[in-house]
Amino acid sequence: MEMGTITFVAVKIAFAVHSNQRGASIASAVKFSELAMVYPLVAIPRWVASRYFYDFLGKALAYLLLPLLGINAVFRMISYLLVRAAAESHRG
Repeated sequence: MEMGTITFVAVKIAFAVHSNQRGASIASAVKFSELAMVYPLVAIPRWVASRYFYDFLGKALAYLLLPLLGINAVFRMISYLLVRAAAESHRG
């Protein structure tokens, strides 16, 4: 494939996803204003794929890692309070 063909196909796919109502949330990862800063033009498909990947990674962190950190904080607070209560009961 030529460089122009790859670029055309990548841009056409990105616009198709962007114009599709169901794919609107998917296309939010790709900001077309930043497309002009991608050089060389052959790198556009890789750039689009990396934007989708990092968008997915951000959502995974928000929905998986943050709740786990919250559960860990609650667990540590409960264990601290239990240890503190046990230490006070041994004192007096």
